[in-house]
Amino acid sequence: MHNKHLEYINGQWCVVNDATGEERGRKRSFKKEEPIEPEEQFGSRIYLESFVLNTEERAVYPYKIIYPLGLRQIDFAPITIFYGSNGSGKSTLLNIIADNVGVKKKTTGNTNAYFKSYVKTCSFQSAYLQSIPDDSAYIRSEDIMDGIMKCRRRYASAKGVARKESEKIPVYSGKEQKMVDNLLENPDELSQSDRFYLSRCSDAGAAFYADNIADLFESNGEVALKRMQEVIMPDCMYFLDEPEVSLSPVFQQELANMIELYAQNLRTQFVIATHSPFFLSLKDARIYDLDSRPTTIRKWYQLPNMYAYFSLFETNRDHFINSDEQPEEDDKNHQNPEQEQ
Repeated sequence: MHNKHLEYINGQWCVVNDATGEERGRKRSFKKEEPIEPEEQFGSRIYLESFVLNTEERAVYPYKIIYPLGLRQIDFAPITIFYGSNGSGKSTLLNIIADNVGVKKKTTGNTNAYFKSYVKTCSFQSAYLQSIPDDSAYIRSEDIMDGIMKCRRRYASAKGVARKESEKIPVYSGKEQKMVDNLLENPDELSQSDRFYLSRCSDAGAAFYADNIADLFESNGEVALKRMQEVIMPDCMYFLDEPEVSLSPVFQQELANMIELYAQNLRTQFVIATHSPFFLSLKDARIYDLDSRPTTIRKWYQLPNMYAYFSLFETNRDHFINSDEQPEEDDKNHQNPEQEQ
């Protein structure tokens, strides 16, 4: 993955890919009476200021999830995190809030006959024109997995097309034919240099294959990270349910860096449900510990589950400090697609 930098282009701040020069920005989806000055475009912004929950005690979902939390009002920061064990209510909270504030880009989470009526009894306060940006989205872990499965189905379909096309078009080089055959049967075994060669070769069959199939050879983690990078844009609000799904630690760190960049500089607000230390340790994140009773705001290093990581590395400290086999810098940043799947 490539590094990015901020650049002010045509009246708006954009994220520019250092390697390709590609610009990623978006016109604001909400109206404002006064022109937007460059100084105002650079920084953080809170669209959703607070949310008030219905804490009535009832033995049905979602009341039975919310009541034990002892949480009446949620006050938001540019990055707000819901932390807790499985079943603690993280996803339920995200679902309730996203539904209540009117997020348009949202798939259906857990719901029942009581859910809609419960959502109507909650309320929120928006710090900007009593609404959130139109392009805001709620991205569930299930959405990411669904995207991965769609990519795999595309690969299976395109693989069949490529085989038929490669049979129709004559291949003039035995080396290229062998590479195409190997790519069809064992895509993970073809080196990056061979793939690059295929994409540049003049042979029609190999070129067809390289242009239409090679981009589908990404691991689950690469697909998940790319999905996040494509969806998240400036001037929006995002509800992310366990964004660490399928991501290696290296990719989790890359996504965390991106979230921090957007939250601090590109007026993007995040509400995240997560177990990952890479997201929990985001700078200035406000963390609600749903495992505590009542729910308490804590620092990431005060969370009980974080001590499990601390204990693991503290117990094995000597392996890291005194080891002669520490990875080189390039190895630390390298992501092996085969291992990542």
